[in-house]
Amino acid sequence: MAETSPQQNNKAVAFGAKVEREMPSTSQAQNRWAHAVAEGTVKGTPKSVGEDFVKADAGRKIGKLPKHVKRKAKRLARSGMISDKQLAKMGD
Repeated sequence: MAETSPQQNNKAVAFGAKVEREMPSTSQAQNRWAHAVAEGTVKGTPKSVGEDFVKADAGRKIGKLPKHVKRKAKRLARSGMISDKQLAKMGD
């Protein structure tokens, strides 16, 4: 079940009775992937997944995101163990 309280960089979004969070991109590489999925050029990932990422990134400055983020750093950020500032330092 999705957590109902929004975290620092996530907004709560309701789809019917189900509450979910938007998932903004954590790196420039993930943003490029999301746009490719939304356009339908990536096989094996539903187009709606890319569209959700692109929608969550609307209005954000993607150039300020790290180029790449290590998997462990992403996992730590999701669990709230490290801040966004620390996550940005761990990228590249």
